Amino acid sequence: MAELYGPLAEEKRAAFVVDVDDELSVNGDPHLIAQAVGNLVDNAVKFAPCNSAVSLRIGRRDDTAIDIAVADEGPGISDAEKPRITQRFYRCEASCRTAGLGLGLVEAVARLHDGSFTLSDNNPGLTASLKLPAGPQMQKDDTATE
Repeated sequence: MAELYGPLAEEKRAAFVVDVDDELSVNGDPHLIAQAVGNLVDNAVKFAPCNSAVSLRIGRRDDTAIDIAVADEGPGISDAEKPRITQRFYRCEASCRTAGLGLGLVEAVARLHDGSFTLSDNNPGLTASLKLPAGPQMQKDDTATE
């Protein structure tokens, strides 16, 4: 994601911060999850104002879940519109964000993986969070020899 969206953020003079915990594993379809995360990052970069920041943070919530959070400092989404933002082709009144298929897909991927998708205020901006079931913890192989 950093290689793909970093240059786009740079064009807007927006910092793109990536913070990923080591050794994470998620139970699910890697292509669908990557597409969902890509949609979140794409929206955040697209609506981030110049000279702002976009962050992608991925970490273990607990032994059962992984949190993927994308935050921006853009116009955000009103509380009244948040429940409708994942509807196909819905367009926010104030910020004119075209969510439609993008955030609808993220919500569908979350449901498919028995996870959840939430939107919250970033003050300023928006934080989009995808919670997915954690896979088995990866173990370092201490028995390997050189």
